[in-house]
Amino acid sequence: MIREGSSLRASVAFEPYPDQEIVPNWCFFWLGLDRSVFENSVFVHRPGSPAIWVASNQVHLIDTPLPETVGLLVMRKPPPKGKPTSVFLQRFADGATKNVYTLDAEDAERFLRRDPVQIVPVDDARSYCVVRTADFVLGCGRVNGNTLVSEVPRSWMSS
Repeated sequence: MIREGSSLRASVAFEPYPDQEIVPNWCFFWLGLDRSVFENSVFVHRPGSPAIWVASNQVHLIDTPLPETVGLLVMRKPPPKGKPTSVFLQRFADGATKNVYTLDAEDAERFLRRDPVQIVPVDDARSYCVVRTADFVLGCGRVNGNTLVSEVPRSWMSS
């Protein structure tokens, strides 16, 4: 909902994204995620904005008062050029089988500090990927040659 005194105001109500298969298909081909991961989800956007959000298919989209957000931000631009958010990957990419890098504790800490991590490229060997430990997904990374670059928010940096 809109916060009192907020300078960021919603200007257009959310509505279902026109292509409900674009994110599940991208996740299937790019990350090896089964499309069924999204069977209880709906993808929404604000008309005129390229960002895509995911929410429960039980969500009731309202336009009074206008909500600031609905669900979880997937990407600020649609696939194939969009970068998946780390929060989206943490929630949905645990079962990813492609473009996944599993780090040990030392490299995971380096990754969260946003220090480059040397890797042996897998699958596509470029662009965005899922970065995880053996136990959980850390977030989004980007492969550049033999280097894994952190794309997690700066506010998540480990000190």
